[in-house]
Amino acid sequence: VSVFVHNLFWDAAEIERDLAYPQQQLTIAQLERAIGYFQHAGYRFVSPEDILNGLDPRGQYVLLTFDDGYYNNQRALPLMETYGVPALFFVPARMIRDGIAYWWDALYRTRRREGRSARDIESEIHGYACRRTEVVRDQLARELALREFRAVGDLDRLFTPRELREFAAHPLVHVGNHGCD
Repeated sequence: VSVFVHNLFWDAAEIERDLAYPQQQLTIAQLERAIGYFQHAGYRFVSPEDILNGLDPRGQYVLLTFDDGYYNNQRALPLMETYGVPALFFVPARMIRDGIAYWWDALYRTRRREGRSARDIESEIHGYACRRTEVVRDQLARELALREFRAVGDLDRLFTPRELREFAAHPLVHVGNHGCD
């Protein structure tokens, strides 16, 4: 089983602040329940190395992954340590290097301030999904009068290169490439 996460929220109140596109709307408490569920059901959380080294086909395994390089993903580390769970974090190299935020977070914030429903915004975001990132950014920059795509806080920002290096040094943390941007 592969379980993937984008943003990791402290609680429902943080989700309701509408600072970032909530995607799965996963809180730390929900992640802890999911980890407990799988462990109680006899699953073992595995790392990429475990998979590459070969797994017993009779076993039950979970690969926990985090997409997009959000800094808030580091909130999972205490749970990972408590339960001995490794995780794979996919990061966009160029965006981390350049300190750029995701266009969908800026769009989500803007549309929510305009009073649009989360469902309508999700539909709009998915409408851009097959377009190249720079094309979407250019269009939204014109539409939303944005000069640049920067995060508004720790919730929607990506790791900095230094933070990512420190985070990646942890034995339960594994980093993979999620493209450039």
